[in-house]
Amino acid sequence: VDFPTGQVALDKLGLTAREAREIARIVIVACGTSVYAGRVGKYIIEKLARIPVEVDYASEFRY
Repeated sequence: VDFPTGQVALDKLGLTAREAREIARIVIVACGTSVYAGRVGKYIIEKLARIPVEVDYASEFRY
């Protein structure tokens, strides 16, 4: 994210703008204290992108 311009660079993700718009939900899977970083990521993503985010412990994650 380039905060002064408000632009988000998607080229490193390999997503087109259309594909990014179609994301309906994000799941962050983490272990130990990285779950706290995942919760911060959840807050930021939901605020900026308005996409629902779940944070799950890897040991409890079911695919």
